[in-house]
Amino acid sequence: EYSQRFKRNKFALKAYWGLGNIYQVNKELDTALKYIYKGLDLSTEMGDTTIRGNLINNVGLIHMSKNKYKAALTYFFQGLIFLTREGDKLAVGSIYSNIGRVYFLEGLLDSSLYYHNLSLELRLTLGQKSSLADSYDNIATIYKLQGKIKECIDYQLKTLMLREELKDRYGIAAIYVNLANTYSYIEDYENAEKYFLEAQKIYTAVEFKNGIGLALNGLGDVYESQLKFDEADLKYQEALIIFEKTDSKISIGETYVNMGTLQGKLGNYQEEIKFLNVAIKIFRDIEVNIALANGLIYLTNAY
Repeated sequence: EYSQRFKRNKFALKAYWGLGNIYQVNKELDTALKYIYKGLDLSTEMGDTTIRGNLINNVGLIHMSKNKYKAALTYFFQGLIFLTREGDKLAVGSIYSNIGRVYFLEGLLDSSLYYHNLSLELRLTLGQKSSLADSYDNIATIYKLQGKIKECIDYQLKTLMLREELKDRYGIAAIYVNLANTYSYIEDYENAEKYFLEAQKIYTAVEFKNGIGLALNGLGDVYESQLKFDEADLKYQEALIIFEKTDSKISIGETYVNMGTLQGKLGNYQEEIKFLNVAIKIFRDIEVNIALANGLIYLTNAY
């Protein structure tokens, strides 16, 4: 009888975990939490610390998606204790990466880099190409913000190589966007435009609207930097339409920043300030500190 009950509970536990994942992917976060909490109760009763650690990680991810970063970190560190104890390197690497993502969103780049490097070290021992590519890409983004451009491009090219080996079209397009942004940052506009156009081509083929919007935004920035203001304005307007349809708030905010800086270069200072204030309100509402800080710097310069 005990054996049969244990098997039923084991099945139920995996079912709760699976349902939580499904609802989480579908953005039905409250329903996801309902099943995850049922799984947590059952995993505690059964003493299954591996599944318990993974479920706690899922709760952290949900809080992160709700921009509740302190709560997310609390759950990630709790999950880390269980999964480290169990020696689950794959899951521990994932949690290290999640912690790094939260610190990045809070603007704590050194802490973010530390945890992404911990994740990378574990993932190198496992040799899993997809997660390795994620780690290289995350670290490249931090290096760029720290002004370490050579290191940034090196890690982005490592990411691209792995994405190409995996034939991951979404991943290839994403790294094209990142490479384009980096080349734009160092004023290599020829390479920047090339990579943005390649990304737009892939995103259009796979019908990923937010990706198309990112590529359009990037092209707008490239044209603005080359003083092609009419072309830049057109790309920003096209990007904003896409982001408003997909309700991608951070991308909407970033597009308003771009539109604002463009208006400033055209001498339309009231329009510049209006667009920047819209962006800052969005960043403050969704609590993305790096974007908020950048928006405030642009606004200060506008005044």
